[in-house]
Amino acid sequence: MSNLLRPTYDLTRDSQVSRAAQELVRMIHVRDLKPEDRLPPQSEILNELAFSNDTVNLAMRSLVSGGIVRRKPRVGTVVVDPNRPLKGLWSVGIATFPSATTESYYMQLLYRIQFHLDVEGCGSSLHILRESTGEGIPALKDFGNLEQEIAERRINAVVTLGFFDTSDCEQAKAMKVPIIHVGAWENAPAGVVIDQGPMVKGAVELLIHRGCQRIADVSPAPAAGFCRGWKAYQRAIARTGPGKQNTRHIVAGSGSRGGWQAAETLLAMPESERPDGLVVHNDWVGMGLTARLAKAGDYRPAITVQTNRQAPLAFALPVIHFELDVEEIARRGAAMLIQRMRDPRVEDTVEWVRPRLAIADPSHLMEAPQLSVA
Repeated sequence: MSNLLRPTYDLTRDSQVSRAAQELVRMIHVRDLKPEDRLPPQSEILNELAFSNDTVNLAMRSLVSGGIVRRKPRVGTVVVDPNRPLKGLWSVGIATFPSATTESYYMQLLYRIQFHLDVEGCGSSLHILRESTGEGIPALKDFGNLEQEIAERRINAVVTLGFFDTSDCEQAKAMKVPIIHVGAWENAPAGVVIDQGPMVKGAVELLIHRGCQRIADVSPAPAAGFCRGWKAYQRAIARTGPGKQNTRHIVAGSGSRGGWQAAETLLAMPESERPDGLVVHNDWVGMGLTARLAKAGDYRPAITVQTNRQAPLAFALPVIHFELDVEEIARRGAAMLIQRMRDPRVEDTVEWVRPRLAIADPSHLMEAPQLSVA
């Protein structure tokens, strides 16, 4: 990975010089200039970017000292490495919910996003949702001073860890400020998003091969933008399972308390009706659920759980792990954001990340009395 070079001119000293440097980088990418390609003459750059000659010279100096371009006698300015990180060139706002500072998944995701942005020379600032926004869908103005910083051009891009009002995207896009989502919101217009569908399908099939006859889905109530897992469960049961009459949904609240309460719902059922296989969408829910079932003593369903590869939890009962690679989500999200800052032509896209079974071949577990993957 390229080492960050300290530019001769500190881009944080002058917002005009910083913006001129950003526009020069965008010019390189929009024109698809490759190493050894020549930039336009200075007069053409001045006319296109509408900055003063002194400002462009200082911005160009930062690109030269950063290793992005170089001056060639009697040739002009040529590209060296259009993707080389330049310290202080870009600033990213991270819009998130208060849970990002308390829940291990969000904390890990936030830390890794900041890490990858920093490696690419980007500064980042955290903007937490205000508590008094009510029950509506939050807008950018609800995340601290994020909207103000966009308007004042102190932020070049936004990454959100939660859902938000997508009408803000067009306003920001007009200012060349891309917005992407990184996380679980399935209706995000752009970003890197968790796809629970394949995981749930695989979990149902695995439990059926294990011999389970009554499989239940343990997850929050289906909601717009967060229901791919539930829909996949319904399809998998209808296609390969014991029939629609045994389609069960155990509503789980958030965290380990939600899992504990879901376990209470299961234990309240007649023993003959209790599910013998569970598909749990959240590791903290799984932790609370298994703790309560272990305490009950005699009810031992086979359990599949989506877990966090980077911050694994301990479960009171054996579970099958479908691991979510938070590092992959963060890395791909940072790369997508940087690409869109460099080139405003890049269209909105969604990249899906799937939780994967923690072992390559679960066949040797099929006849085991308890399914357990370390």
